[in-house]
Amino acid sequence: NFFTGADDVHLIKGSHSLSAGLWIQRIQANTSGAPSNTTGSVGYTTLITFLQDLPTSFVGIPDSTPLGWRSTEAAWYVQDEIKLKPNLTLRLGLRDEMTTGYSEASGRCANYIFDANGIIEADPLIGASCLTQNNAIALWQPRVGLAWDPTGTGTWAVRAGFGIYNDLQDNLSFKLANLPPFNATQSFTAPLLSFIPIPGGTQPPPSCSPTQGQPCSIFTPSGVEPNMHTPTVQEWSFTVEREITKDLMLQVGYVGSQAYHLPVFIDENAAQPQVCANPAGCASGGTAGAKATVPAGT
Repeated sequence: NFFTGADDVHLIKGSHSLSAGLWIQRIQANTSGAPSNTTGSVGYTTLITFLQDLPTSFVGIPDSTPLGWRSTEAAWYVQDEIKLKPNLTLRLGLRDEMTTGYSEASGRCANYIFDANGIIEADPLIGASCLTQNNAIALWQPRVGLAWDPTGTGTWAVRAGFGIYNDLQDNLSFKLANLPPFNATQSFTAPLLSFIPIPGGTQPPPSCSPTQGQPCSIFTPSGVEPNMHTPTVQEWSFTVEREITKDLMLQVGYVGSQAYHLPVFIDENAAQPQVCANPAGCASGGTAGAKATVPAGT
């Protein structure tokens, strides 16, 4: 459910064209676990393995819990388009966006956090908010634009612009809806017919290990950075246009952009790379053969 309201006001006074506006949106998203995993998803490598019921993976939530996600977003802006000369216009604007973060209506939001050493903790944080810090309270976004006709004859046009834009995160549930203790997603390894359907309350197969063969299961949690920042992009442009004839124009331009705070999928259980400090080399997997060592300093 989306509840949205917005309004703008415009005022022209002399060489100024002023604009201001406000936008607000309330989001309600009620889900029953991760959409792709609530009823289960299964993968086979070939048609033969499908007919033989030999899946490569089966992901599901044995006992899903409905969750009610909530978030409120808002933004306001002011802008002034100034006609400095008949052939020169400057546009200045400022926009501010904000959200209340991402929360669960009944305090059932779970998300993993990190200790002082940056190591992920085994137990998730459970509460109303999915984030330990809301970094989307004041997202200031300047906008600048320039249009200029150097000769004033209408045959030239020079334009330049710069702006900062944010991507408000209003759909984090796809990464937060499959976390324990409410919706623990597990990946099963076994012929499907051996344990499906799984009645409610039934314990899944034991965890896979060197001593535990099929059927077995692997716990596959996810989550988002608990103090995540809003993905942001900076964009700028510069173009020059020249009318050559009445029906022919030449345009040369440059457009650039830079993005940061983008979401990235990371396996927090992956081994961290290390630099070998042993003069005799390190047995880190080998580079020249199965039993080769990695030289010191690499």
